[in-house]
Parts: sequence; structure tokens; C-alpha cells
Amino acid sequence: MTVRSAAAHGRVTEWDRRLLDPFTPIMNRGRPAGHAGQECRQQQKLRRSEILAAIRRLLAESGFENITMRRIAERSGYSIQTTYNLIGPREIAVIEAISEYSLFVGRVSSPQADDPAAIIEIVHRWIQSIYAVPEFCQQVSKIFFSDSRNVYYEFRDRQLRGMKSLLRRQQEHGIVRKNVKISEVAEDISLFASALLIEWSDRPFPVERLHDRLRSGCSGLLSDNVDAQYRPALLKWQAAAAN
Repeated sequence: MTVRSAAAHGRVTEWDRRLLDPFTPIMNRGRPAGHAGQECRQQQKLRRSEILAAIRRLLAESGFENITMRRIAERSGYSIQTTYNLIGPREIAVIEAISEYSLFVGRVSSPQADDPAAIIEIVHRWIQSIYAVPEFCQQVSKIFFSDSRNVYYEFRDRQLRGMKSLLRRQQEHGIVRKNVKISEVAEDISLFASALLIEWSDRPFPVERLHDRLRSGCSGLLSDNVDAQYRPALLKWQAAAAN
């Protein structure tokens, strides 16, 4: 198992920042135009992605409580009716905007089920996305303190389902031990990361410290649940966070 050195403190390249920019529509990132028969559907997906990117920018700039359907429409350049038709009501729209970006971050880490470093790669990308645009990540976590806390929980539950799916596939490949309860491990990782990010958003401390605590905590939670041959690399990654 190898761990990318690029996750070291602050080592986020300009290419990484552009790739992980939450304010760029996801559909604009190297997707093919498609055949003529698919053009209408592709255009609709692009409009939706542009609106979701506008929501993420509003969230970073003003916070969840200041997002309205009118402001979303104004920032995206589409009418209120078009915006509503494509993304639904405000709370659902915010969930979709955050989830689209979260899925994209996971996808660019390219985790393979038979790769022992898959979870590490996802954590690596989490960290890079925080370094790239910390204010967006802070505002996502601050939704927890709003009257619409269900928005935060829905987003977190979607992440949790993805984590469970990956860990189950890793168990099938013999990376995670057979007797491990996947749901419990996934929930432990999700709860740890969520609690840490909520604390960081409410009482900010240096991103470097957040980085170290995420690395140490996630690797510690994983190390007891993987096959013995993969444990030393996780422990090494955990120890690096303390140096």
C-alpha cells in the first residue's frame, strides 16, 4: 500500500485547486459532448450542473441561511421556474449541490475495490478539497447548526452509503477482515470525520492540524479492521500525522 506524499501539509498544486474547485460546473470537466440525439439531455444536465455550482458558491460566500431560490436563479443566470424545475426546492437543491461535489471528489480519487489504499486515497482527496477551498467546506459543516439540520444529515447519510459500499467490496477482496461489521466501521469513520469538521467549522483551527487529525483518526479506525498484511502501511500513515 502506498500513500501519496502530495497530501503533506499544504502541498496542493494549482492543478489540484482547479480540479477540486467546487464553483466549476461538474459537467464542464472534460465530459464529451455526446451524439446529436443526446444533445437536449446533455444541455439539461449542464444547466443543472451550472445551477448546483452557483449554489456552492453562494454557500461559501453567504452561508446556508442566506440561500434563496431567487438568489440561486440570479447567480446561475436562469429563471426561478427553470431553476426549480431542474433542482427542486431550496433544501433539496442544497443537498444535491453538496452531494454532486462530494461524489466528484470521491470519483477523482479513483478508488478501486481491490486497492488497499482506496480509503486513504479518498481521505487524501477530502484533505486536498479542504485545502483548495476551506470556506466552502466550513459552510457545509455549519449547516449542522441551522434550523435545517436535516440537510446536513441527508448529505452525510449519502456519504455513509458510499463508504459502506466501498468497504463491503474491499471485504470481498480480502482487504477488510471477514468478521468485520462493515456498517459499524463506516459509521465510525463518518462520525469521526463529521464531528471533527463540525468542530473545525465552529471553532476554526489551522487546516494543517485538521489534516493531521483526519489522517490519524481515519487510519487508526481502519488499521484494526484490515488484514494483517495491510496494517503496517496504515500505521505508518497514522504515525506520519504525528511528525
